[in-house]
Amino acid sequence: MIMAVPMLQHFAAFSWLISLTSFFIFYTAFLSFKSNSAMALSPSNDADRDALLALKERVVEDPYGALNSWNKSLHFCNWKGVSCSQRHVNRVVALNLGNQQLAGSLPPHIGNLTFLRVILLQNNAFRGSIPQEIGRLLRLKYLNLSINTLEGEIPNNLSRCLNLRSINLMGNHLTGKVPYDLSNLALGNLISFLVSTNSLIGNIPSWLGNFSSLLKISMAENNLKGNIPNELGKLKKLEHLQLAENSLSGKVPPPIYNITSLLSLSLFQNQLHGTIPADIGQTLPNLLGLYLGCNNFTGPMPLSFPNASGLVQLDLSGNSFSGTLPLNLGSLKGVLDISLGHNPFEPQDLRFLTSLNNCSSLQALDVGNSNLRGGLPSSIGNLSSTLQILIAGQNQISGAIPSGIGNLINLTFLALQGNSIEGEIPASIAKLTMLQTFWLSGNRISGSIPSSIGNMTQLGQLYLDSNYLNGSLPRSLGNCQNLQLLILSQNFLSGVIPKEIARMPSISISFNLDHNSFTGPLPVDVGTDSNMHCILCLYSFCSCHSLSE
Repeated sequence: MIMAVPMLQHFAAFSWLISLTSFFIFYTAFLSFKSNSAMALSPSNDADRDALLALKERVVEDPYGALNSWNKSLHFCNWKGVSCSQRHVNRVVALNLGNQQLAGSLPPHIGNLTFLRVILLQNNAFRGSIPQEIGRLLRLKYLNLSINTLEGEIPNNLSRCLNLRSINLMGNHLTGKVPYDLSNLALGNLISFLVSTNSLIGNIPSWLGNFSSLLKISMAENNLKGNIPNELGKLKKLEHLQLAENSLSGKVPPPIYNITSLLSLSLFQNQLHGTIPADIGQTLPNLLGLYLGCNNFTGPMPLSFPNASGLVQLDLSGNSFSGTLPLNLGSLKGVLDISLGHNPFEPQDLRFLTSLNNCSSLQALDVGNSNLRGGLPSSIGNLSSTLQILIAGQNQISGAIPSGIGNLINLTFLALQGNSIEGEIPASIAKLTMLQTFWLSGNRISGSIPSSIGNMTQLGQLYLDSNYLNGSLPRSLGNCQNLQLLILSQNFLSGVIPKEIARMPSISISFNLDHNSFTGPLPVDVGTDSNMHCILCLYSFCSCHSLSE
């Protein structure tokens, strides 16, 4: 299945995380500033210092020298990443060692830092389990252990940290179920629960719906199953709900569609079914990102999407939506990514493309395998010049490629394969100097390959197979020094294979000229480069007429 890759995946979620991280950095710096003047005249606290040294002993790699200052010649409240309290002198209240590429494990001694309010150890290489002793940190508010290689289960003792506001364990190797004991946390405190990209099993806990202050739930990319709990619909402050890439089934509970505060709803790649409410644009007016792709949703596409006027990304691809593509999506003037491909829509022409001319920020459009027919409108050249991905393959599109396509100067991926497009490749295609993948297989393209194709120096993959191309291969194709895959089979190409093409060291994935009418000697360079050892098996000599030995 061909789908557009979102250019700003989970845009709203990332913005939220950046804001939260910035707050943490300011908070820890403030704590450090307040404590510096008092600690110089105060006795040391051996328990806190020894706990920090135990952590240092467990670190086996410190490429940036983050712990170089952790020595006896400097008071531990002045160690990098350590902040102490002013009220409780020489007690550590924040540990901020994120993004330091530290490798090692977390010692149980971390539980002795009983005044800790903030732990920021994200984006390192800590392994092993999360110590149960972390449950002794009764003052802990912010816990960020994301993007490490931690294993084992989420400690149930974490439930003793009643002041927790943010739990971020994303991007680890955690297993088991979400501990039921976490339901005992103070209901009014927790604002974010982030455990995406692990190997958690079981169901989504229904008790999450009791945490009325929750702003974000992120449980994507796990092995969760079962239904989405109705109780989540009670979270009237929720802004981000990310449950993508699990094995969830059933229907989306109707109350979810009534959480007006939602900014992003990500249910991509599950086994969910049912219809999308016709008034979703009204009930979720603040929505920035809706990701429902790769499920089993049915029914027509709602016409109310433009009511969510701030919508940035819309992904409904890979479902069983019916009806026609709505023409009013052009009202979403700030939309960046529209993915509607691989749905059994009713047969329709391509007026839908014209309706998107007002989307001046559009970067990706996927309408592949969506039952489109008729010719490509000339207005395709009026799509946003910011467009980078255009997928319209596996439809019933006919007619010629409009010359205006050359206006889409920032295209990097163009897929029109599996249609009935005819005529020649327009010379204006050469304006697409940023193009990396050009997929035109399985059409009725005739004429020669334009020599101007050599201007497309960023090309990495070129699929022109199964067409009616004739003439010789342009030597200018040798200018495409990033080309890794060249498929020209099943055409009527002839003449000598230029040495400029055979000598291209970049071609390392596939070089297929099968079923053409090339003549003359086989260039000695073909197959002699070490990068091309696996290519000759794709070069069918028996189909190259009169090719000399």
